Amino acid sequence: MAESPTVKRRRLGMLLKEFRVAAGMTTEQAAAELDRTDSWVSKIERGRSGLTRIYLEKILDLYRVGEDVRAELTELAKGGRQRGWWSKYSSILSKQYSAYIGFEAEASRLLIYEGMVVHGLLQTSAYARAAIRAGNPDDATATVDRKVEVRLNRQKRLVAEQPLRLQVVFDEAVLHRIVSGNRQVHLAQLDHLLDLADEDNECIHLQVIPFDDNNFPGMLPSFTLLEFRNDPELVYIETVTGDLYEDPPDTHRYRMTFENLRAAALSESSTRELIRRVRAEIAARA
Repeated sequence: MAESPTVKRRRLGMLLKEFRVAAGMTTEQAAAELDRTDSWVSKIERGRSGLTRIYLEKILDLYRVGEDVRAELTELAKGGRQRGWWSKYSSILSKQYSAYIGFEAEASRLLIYEGMVVHGLLQTSAYARAAIRAGNPDDATATVDRKVEVRLNRQKRLVAEQPLRLQVVFDEAVLHRIVSGNRQVHLAQLDHLLDLADEDNECIHLQVIPFDDNNFPGMLPSFTLLEFRNDPELVYIETVTGDLYEDPPDTHRYRMTFENLRAAALSESSTRELIRRVRAEIAARA
């Protein structure tokens, strides 16, 4: 699997920030020397924007970066300008969501908390369509179709040669909430969760926090902590626009929160029992 261009841009940005700090320059000073804005410098350092070779050379000259590492940085910049599979959907995806997909494509493990709906990587196509339609009622059918395609393409990481590993905790409400009111779609989704949560599946681990748990830490936004083999972890917060947090204080706080959620959740075997029970209750009402 080719390395994600999003991850390459992030790695390049972190290195350039190190060189800027070593040169004793602030983002404002660097921006003035480059005749750019400090927000442009910040975006480059956070990997939110690609970098042309011309501007890379200007930055390296400004920071007096030695020839011994320039080739590596040039390759990172070149890789960061490549287009991931998700780029062809840019017209229907927000920049933050596109950035998240780029990071997810390279992650080795995700720690996921969901409080509202089944996470996108675990959704059936019918459930995904219902959830997307519910969240975007004005979208044209063709737009919904493309958004479902994106979600299903993301799921290919789960069956790749080196599969993405998931540690998922979700609130019991997710099991009961019938998106779009279609019970058959919801029942099929619960069956899919049971298939994914099979005890022989070493890559996907699901736990549910039951309604009657007194140790639940309170109202929380859904979030995903992404771990990488060779890069620092980051956190994605699921808001209307989506937010990415990369600073260690933030990622550490969410990691501790996730561990507290896991402690409050049922075991994996008890989770499977709860899913079966909820499924039987919903099927009886159908």
